[in-house]
Amino acid sequence: GDQIYISGYDDKLYCVNAQKGDVQWKIDGGGYYPVTIAGDKIYYSTTSGEVWALQKGNGQKAWTYSVKEGIPTQVRIYKGLAVFGESQGHLRFLDANTGKQVASFDPGRGIMSTPSMDDKAGQIYFISGEANVYAMEAKWTYPQWIPYLQ
Repeated sequence: GDQIYISGYDDKLYCVNAQKGDVQWKIDGGGYYPVTIAGDKIYYSTTSGEVWALQKGNGQKAWTYSVKEGIPTQVRIYKGLAVFGESQGHLRFLDANTGKQVASFDPGRGIMSTPSMDDKAGQIYFISGEANVYAMEAKWTYPQWIPYLQ
C-alpha cells in the first residue's frame, strides 16, 4: 500500500508514508532483517531475540515469541505458519495468527539463512550453521505439523 517499513539504526521499526515520508508510527526494537508482510500483519525479527506479529495499520503487537537460542532469521509465511530459523537453534513453525509453536526441527548448529519456500513443490530450504543445505517438506499430520526431510 502506501506504507514503507524501515528497521532503523536507532533500535526502532518505523512505518513511513510512501508519498510524503511522514512517520505514521514507530516501535522500539531493532532488527537485521526486513519485515514480512502477510494480510493485515507484518512479522518482524528483532535483535533482542523475539519475533513479533504487528498490525500493519498501527504497529500494535498481535503476539510475541521469544526465541530460545540466538537471534531469529527473517520470518517467512508458509501455509498459515510463520517459519524462521534461530542462529543457534531450531527451525521454528508458529501459527501465524496466534504465535503458538506447532513444530520445530533441529539441524544441529543453528540456522544461518532465511528459509526459502517453494509453495508449488511444497519445499522449505535453508542453510544450517554447519553449512549444510536442507530441503524439507512440512505436512499436516494429525494432530500437528510435522517437518521432515525428503
